[in-house]
Amino acid sequence: MITSSVILLSAGVGRRLKKNYPKGLLKLNNKPLFCYSLETFNLSNIFTTTCIVVPRGYEDKFKKYIKKYQLHVDLIVTGGRYRVDSMINGFCSLNNCDYVFIHDCARPFVSRKLILRLWEAVKKYKAVIPVRHISFTVKKCLLGFVDSTIDRRDLYEVQTPQVFSYSILKSAIEDYLTFKDKPVICDDSFLVELAGKRVKTVEGDVFNFKITYPQDLELAKKLIL
Repeated sequence: MITSSVILLSAGVGRRLKKNYPKGLLKLNNKPLFCYSLETFNLSNIFTTTCIVVPRGYEDKFKKYIKKYQLHVDLIVTGGRYRVDSMINGFCSLNNCDYVFIHDCARPFVSRKLILRLWEAVKKYKAVIPVRHISFTVKKCLLGFVDSTIDRRDLYEVQTPQVFSYSILKSAIEDYLTFKDKPVICDDSFLVELAGKRVKTVEGDVFNFKITYPQDLELAKKLIL
């Protein structure tokens, strides 16, 4: 039997949303943000373990909403200082399994179709992320002026969930923890890249956007109506 776990990262604070409390608890049409993607993962029926990573001191609040909306969670783990620390905390709470999905709760519209596309791909490639080709012009700017225009033909926007074989992710984390000067980890696949592993891409989803700014939250509210 193939086993898989999902780590839902919900330990971030919505400072760019001008909030001083956990982003996962932001209300999206009166329902906490983290509940949307958690519901989708619960309905996917491929996960043997579901882990949610939350900010220290907010464990009971998340438990309350998990119970209220009858969601399934096996593990509630306290987050770390940075996103990568929260991911590692979540990973270390898991038992050995075949594959691990990692998702940001700030992407509430992840679809079962995307999850299954990643699920099929990871069984062959061992490390897979969803991407979307950048269709707009990208410029590098310095001190308020354009420095150069970047060729966008090979540029892609990265999404979550990202999925890896347990062994590849475990090895990548162990390598990262040995670094004296740790690089800034912008996403989970970067850890795997640093470990010298190739990462396969699959087509992402236009609706799987990340809620980062107030206007993103307003758009999300309109999509739910």
